Amino acid sequence: MSALHDFRKRGWGNDFSVSSVANGGQTIKLTGWHSGIEVGDRVVLPNGEHVATYEITAINYMRDPKDQFFADAKYAPPAETEDQS
Repeated sequence: MSALHDFRKRGWGNDFSVSSVANGGQTIKLTGWHSGIEVGDRVVLPNGEHVATYEITAINYMRDPKDQFFADAKYAPPAETEDQS
């Protein structure tokens, strides 16, 4: 079962950077700091005054710091059961 990881409240151990955007924002590459993200999980990212939801398609965690990751993601509109406010 996939999990939802919210990056709207950024801080130590819960931060990200988009390193590339392709296909008009349909696919992105992320660098971030957050434990427990797996392929198939969704991430909620702030996008100006709005949010965007992406599904993780590949992720690699670093050894040090152990919560640092590099990931590929594709745009995934929020499921009706997900609160995006």
